[in-house]
Order: sequence, then structure tokens, then C-alpha cells
Amino acid sequence: VVLVLFGISAVVGIVVPLSNNLINIVITGPLVGGVVWFTLKLIRGEQPVVGDMFSGFSRRTGQLILCSIVQGLLTLACMLPFLIAAGVMGFNSTGRRGQVNPQMMTGALVLVMIVGLIIAFAAIMYLTTTWIFSYFLLVDKGMKFWDAMKLSRRKVSQRFWMTLLFGFVGIIISGAGVIFCFVGLLVTMPLYWGMLAYLYEDNFRDLAPQG
Repeated sequence: VVLVLFGISAVVGIVVPLSNNLINIVITGPLVGGVVWFTLKLIRGEQPVVGDMFSGFSRRTGQLILCSIVQGLLTLACMLPFLIAAGVMGFNSTGRRGQVNPQMMTGALVLVMIVGLIIAFAAIMYLTTTWIFSYFLLVDKGMKFWDAMKLSRRKVSQRFWMTLLFGFVGIIISGAGVIFCFVGLLVTMPLYWGMLAYLYEDNFRDLAPQG
């Protein structure tokens, strides 16, 4: 799936320059949806096939794309405090050149940008954590993307810090595969998705499908 993502992005980037980010946002939803469906079938004792990995392009495709786009845009919006702080301080620095101590101005610029970056990072971590179940609910329960995101946020809010810790540990485990020349990702990434699938089952096993 990762190879497909990079392959499509590279090909489209050559044909239409600077379109990689947009294409990634659009196709990430269906690809993640396929991984979610494959993993859920696996932990439930069913017999998933390779085609299930790409089922996001044949079922719930529109909702998966919308989910990916909305989450991508909202996450990008979290960077606004940092970008605004950098822009304002850069404008002030240019406008007051020669009137203020350059070292003092540089220190203030760095401080404001660091604060903006911390705020942006905290907001992104919050949103990423609260949306951890959204793709699972969309694919498994047939929910609309916005309803899935809201329900995921409500459920995670009940145990936010433990869910955040779970995600942090999962990222460390999945990222550990990089140490072994990236080949280790073949083990650690499926393990990470399996962890997410079991966490989802523990929280939403009794929720009836919708639609």
C-alpha cells in the first residue's frame, strides 16, 4: 500500500508538477480504509485477501476521500498560529530595521515562533488522537465521515491521555522498523494497525452498523 501511495504520487507529480500533496490527501483515505478493512477481517478470524487492502476504492470511497480531505485541511489549519507568528514577526522585523536592537528582535522572533510551533503541535496531536477511530467507524459501521469523526472524538475524550499514550507507544513500535533498513516495517507497521484494530474492537464492538 505504501509503495502504491508513493508510486501514484510520483507519477502524478511528474505529469502535473506540485500536485503531490493534493493527490496524497485524496488517495490516502481509500488506502487507509482498505488497510482498516483488511486488518479488521484478520483479527476477527476471517480470511482477508490482498484485494481487501484496496477495497477503499470500491466501497465507501467518497466518504473516505472526504474524511481524508477534511482531516488534512483541519490539520493544516493547526499550523496557522506558527505561520501567523512567523509572518507578523518577519513584517515587524523588516519595518523596524535600524530602530530596534537586531539581536533583541531576533530573540523575540525565535521565541514567538517557538510558541506558535508548540501550539500548532499540541493542536495536531489532539486532533490526531481524537480521530483515531474515524476510519474504522466509517468502514466498519457505515457512518458518514463527519459523524465518525465526532463519535471518535467523544469516545476518546473519555480516556484521552491513555489513548494518547497508546498512540505514542504504537508510533514508537511502528517506527522501530526503520532501524532495520526499513525492512522491519513489514513487521512493525502491521503490528501497529493490529493494535489499533483491537483497541477499536474493545470500544465499538457492540455498536450496530448504520445505513
